[in-house]
Amino acid sequence: MAAQHTIYYSPSFSEATHKATLTREQINAAIGQALNLLKEGKQIGDAKFPHAYKKYPTDTHAQEPIFEFPILLDGSLYKGTHGPGPDRVVFGSVSTDYASADYVGIAGVGPEGAAPATPGGLYTPHIFRDTSVNRDTHQHAPGHDHEHEHEHDHDGKTVTPPLTPPEDRDLISDSDVKVHFTD
Repeated sequence: MAAQHTIYYSPSFSEATHKATLTREQINAAIGQALNLLKEGKQIGDAKFPHAYKKYPTDTHAQEPIFEFPILLDGSLYKGTHGPGPDRVVFGSVSTDYASADYVGIAGVGPEGAAPATPGGLYTPHIFRDTSVNRDTHQHAPGHDHEHEHEHDHDGKTVTPPLTPPEDRDLISDSDVKVHFTD
């Protein structure tokens, strides 16, 4: 049985390359796969995923180190035996027991991921927008109970608020990372 992970801030839906939509379940499963590998100190595939960054090339709310791992549009988990595709799930604020992390976004990389090439031909990650409404923004009647989670319909899909992390989590630091860092 796979380890249970708690992923904070993951949206109900997010854009990906080719205008595809990824679900919270796909996002959380990919981060969970990466957390399992990080806990074991393993990287898979020719490109050695998950990658670790001391400073991710885009701003993020998550505590560094930041990681990225392939997320496949067909819903399967990346095992390192075939190409990683153009999309990566980006996450940080990894707990010391590798049981939780904060979602940052879906990054498109390479020519298919719509990220512009630098003069050296390298591609910079492009974070796609989340396509769900993650917070309840409608007006409430006086005396309304704000403690319950709301579900909304978004383009025919159920949207629920993301989980928010507790303030007292123990998080890994650069020195705790068991895989090689990417520049």
